[in-house]
Amino acid sequence: MIKINLLPTKKTRKRGSIQQQMIIFAVVLAALGIMLYSVYSAEAEKVAKLEQQKSQAQAEMTRLEGIIGDINSIQEKKAELKTKLDIIEMLKKQKIGPVRILDEISTIIPKRVWLESLNQVEDMLHFSGMATDHKEVAILMKNLESSPFFSNVELIYIKQVADKEGNGALVMQFEINCVYLLPQG
Repeated sequence: MIKINLLPTKKTRKRGSIQQQMIIFAVVLAALGIMLYSVYSAEAEKVAKLEQQKSQAQAEMTRLEGIIGDINSIQEKKAELKTKLDIIEMLKKQKIGPVRILDEISTIIPKRVWLESLNQVEDMLHFSGMATDHKEVAILMKNLESSPFFSNVELIYIKQVADKEGNGALVMQFEINCVYLLPQG
């Protein structure tokens, strides 16, 4: 006998299969959504941390720029003070130097020589004066050359002239140039 089954078995299977595929698709889609959300939230957390580090780094940079500005102003003040100290040291040398040079001149000048003028131009001294004779001028030049404070002693001129006091005596008028060295200490 022939049995005919009028129940739609193939269609139910198809419907069950479609429903099963739709459920699997929905589950996979939900799992994918959850996974994407977790990746997104992890990356958003990393971005937030990086933003926070960036703002901290900018705050630190601003603080360090202030310190650098302070250091630069301190270095400028240090350079200014060094310049002032150098000027003070130079003034001390110039204060002591002329006194020691004049003291040296007073000890080496012969008794029968007198100076009318003594001029300084940079490191050069220009002497002009009178002497009783040529020997006294020669002694003065020799004393200048042997002194540690003078070098390059040069006689500009020497000539015989009448004494300015009008007593009829003849004297030797001279001019001498030399280089002087400031004494140390």
